[in-house]
Amino acid sequence: MKGGFELDSKAIKDFIIANNIGERTIKGFWKCFDNYKKEEVEEFSQVFGDFDNERLTIWMDKVNQSIRNWDKFDNEYNENHEYIEAFIKLEYKGKYIGWYSLLFNFDGKTFDDYFVLV
Repeated sequence: MKGGFELDSKAIKDFIIANNIGERTIKGFWKCFDNYKKEEVEEFSQVFGDFDNERLTIWMDKVNQSIRNWDKFDNEYNENHEYIEAFIKLEYKGKYIGWYSLLFNFDGKTFDDYFVLV
């Protein structure tokens, strides 16, 4: 027990498994990536050139339980302040190029995502 309370990582692991967080995050990434290719044609071409799907590697990196704006936090659950965030890292041609994350509320529904190229 640290800091006077016990963190329940088993509950987070159970949530991840019960809600297929890994599979859903990977599917979310591919949907986002396909939209990026269609909607940002010029930028996509600059970043990826003659894109080769076989050279893009993705992997689940981590899953966090996050509390945002904790200093304004109240006792009622708010998905904009408390959520589960799953991260995928991206490599293209052996070089780290960015990450994708998908945010889940505590009911297991997605409510936002981020696609970041570095």
